[in-house]
Amino acid sequence: MGGDGQGVSRWRERVLLSPVGRQLTGRTLKARLIRGTGGTFVLRSGNTALKFLTSFVLARWLGADNYGAYNFAIVWITLLIVPSISGLDRLLIRDMAAYQARSAWGMMRGLLDLVPRWTLRLSLGLALAAAGLAWLTYELTGRPAMLKADQADIAEIALFTLLLGLVLLPLRTKLLVQQSTMQGLRHVVFGQLPEQVVQPLLFFVLVAVLYAVGKGHASPLLAMALTVGTTIVALGVSASLMNRAVPPNVKAAVPAFETRLWLAAALPFAVSRGLLTLSSQIDSLLLGAMSGTEAVALFTVSLRGTQLVSILLTSVNVALAPNIAHLFAQDDRRNLQRVLTQGARFSMVGALPITVLFILFGGAFLGLYGQDFVPAETTLVYLSLGQLVNAITGPATLLMMMTGFERPTTAIIGLSIVLNVVLDVLLIPSMGIDGAAIGSGVSLAVRNVTIAWLAWRWHGLHTTALWPLPRLRW
Repeated sequence: MGGDGQGVSRWRERVLLSPVGRQLTGRTLKARLIRGTGGTFVLRSGNTALKFLTSFVLARWLGADNYGAYNFAIVWITLLIVPSISGLDRLLIRDMAAYQARSAWGMMRGLLDLVPRWTLRLSLGLALAAAGLAWLTYELTGRPAMLKADQADIAEIALFTLLLGLVLLPLRTKLLVQQSTMQGLRHVVFGQLPEQVVQPLLFFVLVAVLYAVGKGHASPLLAMALTVGTTIVALGVSASLMNRAVPPNVKAAVPAFETRLWLAAALPFAVSRGLLTLSSQIDSLLLGAMSGTEAVALFTVSLRGTQLVSILLTSVNVALAPNIAHLFAQDDRRNLQRVLTQGARFSMVGALPITVLFILFGGAFLGLYGQDFVPAETTLVYLSLGQLVNAITGPATLLMMMTGFERPTTAIIGLSIVLNVVLDVLLIPSMGIDGAAIGSGVSLAVRNVTIAWLAWRWHGLHTTALWPLPRLRW
């Protein structure tokens, strides 16, 4: 036994001291980036798999109309989270990393005191206001939150699903604050664990059990109740993890506040996040208003597929965010260029094969949800091509937002949304969900190419996967 133990110990030592082992366990920038991106990719991959399986079961359990009503409520909640968080999540990621680099413990404590208070008040107020407006639109027009519903019973269940869903607003806002705090402290993987694994896993298990019981219990209201319950559990797990992640020096420090400066700095993040979120949800909103719940269901399933295309880009961006802020603050442009290019190439390698598979076998993929969803095959292809361009152009938007160019970046995002809306309004009446996909894909590609070009002009940094890596030892 002793010999075996010594053999295992020697083998472990050799692995840790090998070039690969040093890259994975070291404290260098590259080691942190590999761990952050790799861990995030594993979490996001698991999350995407869980959401795919959940959407597959949920669509079959609820049917197209009820699935569309549930997702229409989720779209509104996703939009309302933006003013609830008001850009303070991005501020936490950026400033917690910067303050930690300078050992500014009091400033870190001040941020941790201020942000939860502000976001709780905002989220509760918005939830109450949104509930009142949803009820008012239903009473006046029979269309809750302007959703086009051909049947009165669908409109009614959609209303109550949305009202219950608004309970999620303060819960998800709090979860996002805790997650951003841990990301700013460079606990990138653990910060995402509650949202990416705990909540979707619990939700999938519960939905799968109900699906096995039978369609007699199918209801978007019940699905929303399960979403609320599992989010509460994830919030508790997140609170426990964050308490462990905050350094003792921060907990012991006297809070220092720069409230006006922080709120002013968060505003561009809020506007940018709002525009990005609106960009991702505007097609579903317009389809719900112009075509109804079935169109929302078909489009949502296609969007779920395109998450497989962009999953690696999302993982890279989460890992890069604190490192971009750190490297830019240190004026380490060579390493900054390297991580940008490396991140873009990771993203492209993940996006390209998935896009090709969807072009060739998109109908088979959608058939897993049921034959009612196969007509969205062309929609899936259009959306995937837009996400492929997004991956190739790399973390351009993230770079600009993290380095003081929030306003011009926000303006470009706003103009791309205007383009998206114009294309949707022109194309949806004649092409339906395909028209919405074209509007989304074209506007996304135009936005990312423009921002990548501006990053090169203003920073001299190339964010695309097509730029050669500089020769540099890490």
